[in-house]
Amino acid sequence: MKSQTRITLTALCFLLPNFIGFMTFTLVPVLFSLGASFTNWNIMQTVTFQWVGLANYVKLLTDPQFWVYAVNTFYLMLGMPVSIA
Repeated sequence: MKSQTRITLTALCFLLPNFIGFMTFTLVPVLFSLGASFTNWNIMQTVTFQWVGLANYVKLLTDPQFWVYAVNTFYLMLGMPVSIA
């Protein structure tokens, strides 16, 4: 049992740098962006966050230009791999 604990501890020591990098450069920014999407924060003016809830998403989904860009992106994401192949 003691050797299994040592193997597990060694494995965790090797995995820890990757886990710390993932947390620092991927998970934390994604969670921050998700939280900031529910505010009207302007990065160029102030550091205050004002909660607006789903208003940003309602504005996005009711904007006709968004759907044009979404269709173009979808077409590009399907068309590029096909043309490369």
